[in-house]
Amino acid sequence: MEQVLSNIKNFLINVYFKIKYGKKLKIKGLRNTFFNNKKCVVINGEESSIEVKGFCIVGKNSKISAKNGGKIEIGENFFANDNFGCNAFCEVKIGNDVSFGPNVIIYDNNHMFNEHGQVHGEYRCEEITIGDNTWIGANCMILKGSKIGKNCVIGAGTVVKEEIPDNSLVTMNRTLVIKKLEKNYDHKKK
Repeated sequence: MEQVLSNIKNFLINVYFKIKYGKKLKIKGLRNTFFNNKKCVVINGEESSIEVKGFCIVGKNSKISAKNGGKIEIGENFFANDNFGCNAFCEVKIGNDVSFGPNVIIYDNNHMFNEHGQVHGEYRCEEITIGDNTWIGANCMILKGSKIGKNCVIGAGTVVKEEIPDNSLVTMNRTLVIKKLEKNYDHKKK
């Protein structure tokens, strides 16, 4: 009975999104798409849109956001664990059979700033593509201009900002640095 109620809730959330966003949100198979809450999808701007092509599960505290003409396309058999974020001002294309671990963030844009480091209200954006049959591990960031090929595994904590060829395993070379502190070190003192 609990599963039936959960399925009804998910179906009603999807219907809510379809009513709210109309043609800007395309979902193939409403019954096979599971968004966790009514704040999960945000579409702002006339040209902005999100398209879900098939079975899709998005975990708790996640947000998929297309703004200022941004477009997001999600292929079939998509899974995103909790705290997933996807923000598109340009275009994000996610292939079929793609899965994300928890806390994965995708940004196809970043702030513009001047030579003094002051942030403007404008953005630079570049398309992101993620190929079919790809796994993105926990706590990864996929940044503007990234192109991840088919059949890839992106290891936990990796920041991707370039092109990754098909059939690649990608991890970041992180070295743990341990330094000895003074004997009575107090981090509250300046």
